[in-house]
Amino acid sequence: MKPDFAPDAAATRNRLALTVAADSTSVVRIAVTGDIDAMSADQMHKSVIDALRRHRPMRIDVDMRAVTFLDSAGIRCLLVCRHDCSKMECGFVLLDPQPMARQVLRVTALEEHFGLAPSAG
Repeated sequence: MKPDFAPDAAATRNRLALTVAADSTSVVRIAVTGDIDAMSADQMHKSVIDALRRHRPMRIDVDMRAVTFLDSAGIRCLLVCRHDCSKMECGFVLLDPQPMARQVLRVTALEEHFGLAPSAG
């Protein structure tokens, strides 16, 4: 039997996948794939908290090259994660955001806040 409704657009979007890797230099790298939005922000935040508790790193690098969407809930999540890291005297840096995510960070004046050099435009 076929469902008599179309799937919700949000349900068909990329889900969030996180890969956490710790190295011997006290840096944890979290590779993010998919959307950082209201549906996934809690998952992202829990991964950062878990990395802080397990590894006690000096810095968390968030690889954003595969982030496909970033909304206000995602921005809030990143800000909360950065705040949690700072309470633990841990740096929180965003790496290689895609142009869409970079534009969101630029428009919200958060590039430098997250360790990114300001972009032109």
